[in-house]
Amino acid sequence: MRLFRSRRSVERSGKSPAVEAALREKRAREHLARKRRHDPRRDEVLKASPVPIPPRAPAPRSALPARPLPRLVVPACSLLSLGIGFVAAVPLFEGFWLPRAPLARVSILGTEIRKPESIARRLLGSAGAPLSAIHRDTVEALVLADPWIESADSFRIPDGTLLVRVVERRAVARHQALPDEAVALVDPSGRRFMGAVEAGGALPLVSGPIDVDASLSATALEILAELSRHRGLAQDPSALTLHLPIASGTIASGTTASRTIASGTAKAGDEPVEGGSGFVLDLGPDGPRVLLGQSFLKRRIARLASLLDQRDDLLAGASVIDLRYADRAVLRTEPTSG
Repeated sequence: MRLFRSRRSVERSGKSPAVEAALREKRAREHLARKRRHDPRRDEVLKASPVPIPPRAPAPRSALPARPLPRLVVPACSLLSLGIGFVAAVPLFEGFWLPRAPLARVSILGTEIRKPESIARRLLGSAGAPLSAIHRDTVEALVLADPWIESADSFRIPDGTLLVRVVERRAVARHQALPDEAVALVDPSGRRFMGAVEAGGALPLVSGPIDVDASLSATALEILAELSRHRGLAQDPSALTLHLPIASGTIASGTTASRTIASGTAKAGDEPVEGGSGFVLDLGPDGPRVLLGQSFLKRRIARLASLLDQRDDLLAGASVIDLRYADRAVLRTEPTSG
């Protein structure tokens, strides 16, 4: 008969109530576990429920605190790195990049009087040569061959460009020592240079001998600057001729102009005039000759400009205007001679 009895009945028979309760609890747990395994919503519930992340354990601290760097260490290292970069840049630039770049073009900066093409033409003879073979001294010598160029600085760019920055001279007057000599140009400092006169434009002429290495006197430069300030005198600067003072001993012993008159080859304006020991100004080939003297030159030029603005008939017929007297001008209509 035991073969036909169920497991539960076997377990119940002869068991105490406590054992029966434990068996029912076990069967209930097994039943819940089976239901959970076969429930289709189990995966969605697991996905929806967040998994708690255990807190990260704090990093172990060192027993000794870290000492900060000294205050000047970082700036010193930065300056050292910059210094090493500057020192290494020049050999790297000269030895690696420039030999690989041939000269392909020349760019000129800073020109106003001279044409950039005329300066670049002197340098394009080295076209195709590596930039490392083109030195700054060579470029400066070629560019300064033009008297109008005062200074030049060159820069080589690895794309094959030679960049030249020039500073041109500025001319304030022309100078001619004698009528048959070449005309030079005068810069603002009084130095003379033999540049193309046409490039300077309309400039007054300064006549009179000067030592070979000497510059134009500061007084003559002051007169030229004062002439440019007055509109009546600056309208046609090329018509003005400023005669430099002639030493009295030179006049007594006979000047070049006096010898020229004696030989019969005199030109208009060659003869020494009264007041030759001071500055003399010619207002054009047909205009009057102005005796300025050697003192109070600014005041006398201002008086001359005021007279020219009046356009008086007596002034128009004057051949000499003597301004060497205080606060007045003496007009002479007869020609003067030595």
